[in-house]
Amino acid sequence: MSTLGTLQIETTNHCNGKCVFCPVPTMKRKRGFMDVDLFKKIINDAVEMQPQDVLLFLNGEPFLDRHLFDRIAFVNEKLPHSRVVLYSNGNLLTAEKARELAKLRVGAVNFSVNAVTEEGRQAIMGLPLEEAVENILRYRMLDPTVNIAASLVMDPAYVAGYESEEFKQFFTERGIMPRLFLPGNWAGKLRPTYQTRQVCCRPTSHMAVLWDGRVALCCFDVEGEVILGDLNNETIKGVWDGERFSHYRTKNAAGERKDLELCGTCTTI
Repeated sequence: MSTLGTLQIETTNHCNGKCVFCPVPTMKRKRGFMDVDLFKKIINDAVEMQPQDVLLFLNGEPFLDRHLFDRIAFVNEKLPHSRVVLYSNGNLLTAEKARELAKLRVGAVNFSVNAVTEEGRQAIMGLPLEEAVENILRYRMLDPTVNIAASLVMDPAYVAGYESEEFKQFFTERGIMPRLFLPGNWAGKLRPTYQTRQVCCRPTSHMAVLWDGRVALCCFDVEGEVILGDLNNETIKGVWDGERFSHYRTKNAAGERKDLELCGTCTTI
């Protein structure tokens, strides 16, 4: 039986960015914030599974969630051996929020930066660059133990080759790991279909929970088209061991992604 390595929870799908490489700006699914009691139920369920990582992010900006710090504290309490991971664009991580975050046990934070100029970041994300970089560097100083990365989506329409080298040098010199990605197609939602891998690791290690408690196929199922369970009335273990999850896991492992809804049109990254 596969082990749940990553539990990814969408505490909100609201976002302050308008990233051209992301399907969230055009998302048709209802927007909202996860109910606190539902979140606690999910984390209590997870105690049995002991995931290595708990990602409090899926499709949205976590620092829009007014309950975020309380949620992290609850994960720290109930899952002391799990690593809390956040993904953020960094623009809402004010000095006050950074101080609060630094008091909590957070294993890693990935900041989506994607540019080396103000003009470039406005074009690709609709957000200011200087504000985000200032917030990231402040948090780096407040919590020198947390693993911090800065990511750059290598979309040639917005990012020149020489800019990637500037990006890597800037963040490396400041103790922040640069991470470069090719743009994905979000299961065919944003770009033409092509596959880079025959087998994807997500069905065997990863669970993605939408803010309303439904379990989506994975983090690329932005609209929740393939629902594998509902944690409002099911347990994590019940969904993980369930027939639908097992079907996707078995077919994917056999190299038959092309026969699976969404998987057959996904790049994976």
